[in-house]
Amino acid sequence: MITFRVGWNAATRVALVRGNATAFPGGTTQIGTFQHPNPYDDSADADADEAHRNHTIFHHVRDMLYHRGEHNMQAVTITIDGVTIPPIAEPDAG
Repeated sequence: MITFRVGWNAATRVALVRGNATAFPGGTTQIGTFQHPNPYDDSADADADEAHRNHTIFHHVRDMLYHRGEHNMQAVTITIDGVTIPPIAEPDAG
C-alpha cells in the first residue's frame, strides 16, 4: 500500500495526487491522505477481491471533495504523477 496525499486548488479546480513529500504548488491546499495499492504493480493486489481491485484513485479524490462541498466532479481535473485526467466533457445535445 502507498499513502497518497491529495491537494486541492479551488481556483483552478485541480486535484493533485502525490505519493511523495514534494510540496504542493501555491494555491493548493492538502485536503487529506489515503492508502491505496500501488497502481503500477499488478502483483500488489493479486489476492484482493474484485471490489477492491476495481476501487480507483478517483473514488478517494471524489470522497474528499464531496466532504468539502465540491460535488461537480465533471469540472474537476485530477493530476497524478504528471498524468492529467481532464474533466469529463458534456456530450453534444445535437
